[in-house]
Amino acid sequence: MSSAKRVRERRADADVDGQTGRRDGGPKATTEVGARRRVVSTEWGRRDAVTRRLLAAADLIGLVVAVSFAVLAADQRPDWLELVAAFVPTLPAWTFLFKLYGLYDRDIKRISHTSLDDLPWLFHALVVGTLLLWAYYKLIAVPQLTFLETALFGIAAVIVISLLRSIVRTIVPRILGPERSRDHIQIGNRAVV
Repeated sequence: MSSAKRVRERRADADVDGQTGRRDGGPKATTEVGARRRVVSTEWGRRDAVTRRLLAAADLIGLVVAVSFAVLAADQRPDWLELVAAFVPTLPAWTFLFKLYGLYDRDIKRISHTSLDDLPWLFHALVVGTLLLWAYYKLIAVPQLTFLETALFGIAAVIVISLLRSIVRTIVPRILGPERSRDHIQIGNRAVV
């Protein structure tokens, strides 16, 4: 008997209930459209929504802290609040830029996600954002950021935002607990709830 014939016979024997193709009533392993269940949820749970919002808030706080630190540490202008006040209207654009880089969507796609995983995207988003910020300051009537202020802003932003993101990812699961799912995970012949 050929191996293909044996496989067909095993499949026929395994089709006990006529619907699922498995003895235990689990999902049928086919490639038919709609017959396979998605591994990744199409819905975002409450904890994921809270995490995304807190990450965005941490990013905005980190940006304001970084620009304030850069202006104060460089000590090259008498009125540092003017530059920080001109920075505040750019915060929605920073959130949009970080969203474009996927900094708020990666947590749901991975089992374990650390702030170190975000570092390449965060760094690149900060480089692009800083260039756009430079252009923004050219358009308004505020003195330009100096090179020292820009360098300090970039370094401080990477450090502060990474630290705040790490704090958010540590605190949220402790406060809200594990993510609850309406479905279960099928491992072998047992259902894990």
